[in-house]
Amino acid sequence: MSNTFIRKWRADQRLGLVFLTGFSIFWNGFVFFALTKGTSGPFEMNGKSYQSISDAIAHDWTTAIFLLFPFFGIAMIYVTASLWLNKTTYEFIQGRLLLSIGPIPWTRKPISLITNTIIQIEIEEIMEIESPMTCAVNALLKTGQTQVLEKGLSREVAENIQKWLRMRLNLPSSNQTTKAADEDR
Repeated sequence: MSNTFIRKWRADQRLGLVFLTGFSIFWNGFVFFALTKGTSGPFEMNGKSYQSISDAIAHDWTTAIFLLFPFFGIAMIYVTASLWLNKTTYEFIQGRLLLSIGPIPWTRKPISLITNTIIQIEIEEIMEIESPMTCAVNALLKTGQTQVLEKGLSREVAENIQKWLRMRLNLPSSNQTTKAADEDR
């Protein structure tokens, strides 16, 4: 049995990723065109003619909002590249479960758990208003704490991760251990 399980992010979100990629290309192309037009000579904004972007900002502070557009574009590029390239890696090394995300840095820090402290792997269904249900994969620990391993997953992906972790940790496939732990709290 392998000591590593890798989940590529793009596999879960193909249609949304294609849309986001197209929109990101369109958005950044538009912003690039608008900024180069504004820095290369006179242009019109808010019904007035200006010599440059700095001239427009100096005479009408509301035009400064357009300077936020490149930042939105950069954020879109970062998120899109992360969705295409990132993966979540589960590894068992020297009695530890290590969970890492990369190669592009993300908001989630790596997780390291001692394997003999994990008593069960559970799936938690997360219902949010006006959005589809997603799942989280949680590790229940001997201390009674719950460590979220991953969230925002489809049911199928969460079940695959749960199954692999339970097999690797030699945990029962039922939630009997989890129910007992919940009653102790």
